[in-house]
Amino acid sequence: MRFLLIVCLLLWIIPLMGNKLLPSIFSVWYVQWPPFLLLSILVPYGFAKSIQAAMINNIQDKEFGNCLLFLFVFLANNFLMKVGFNMLQSVPKMLIASTPSMPENMSLQAIENKSSDNRKLIASVMYIEFGQPIIYKDETNSLVVYVPTAEEKLKYQDKEITASKANNLIDQTRKQTLETMYLYVWSVLSFFVTFAVTFSSGQRKAAKVIASNY
Repeated sequence: MRFLLIVCLLLWIIPLMGNKLLPSIFSVWYVQWPPFLLLSILVPYGFAKSIQAAMINNIQDKEFGNCLLFLFVFLANNFLMKVGFNMLQSVPKMLIASTPSMPENMSLQAIENKSSDNRKLIASVMYIEFGQPIIYKDETNSLVVYVPTAEEKLKYQDKEITASKANNLIDQTRKQTLETMYLYVWSVLSFFVTFAVTFSSGQRKAAKVIASNY
């Protein structure tokens, strides 16, 4: 069991550290998934075998320590996935919350404000933020459609590029959130299924050995 435990620790630690040190290599699916799938099977298998060995040897310290280490790898791996899931869930909420919405009374302020400079400034800000030329009162108190300057058009285009990048990030984050949720569920289910199958199989084999000795 000691060798299997070392293999499990390496399968857990190397991808974890690799994502931080060499994300360009370790973040791709064909590098991430094989260690994860192996870990999701080997950890519950080793945990079940360690429990059986501890029971046969009357809970010796070495075997009991192996049980705890296998369990630690499982719990730590799932804890990190849960933390990552929660962080991914918060990203779209923060990005959506930071997206400005058009105030209802801004258009009225561009008409009703007493200062012509303020009215023009409001119309300018509205265009830069939302890209919509609005009707405002000019210095002669005439209702006109605001005509943005070339600089204001560039500012709005820059905001549009930033908003497009934010929307792409939201889409990618939502996909990663869904993927992390599936991986978390798979990890938990595979642990209990593999543990149950391995443990029951070992118990049946042990019962046959005991029966053959009588």
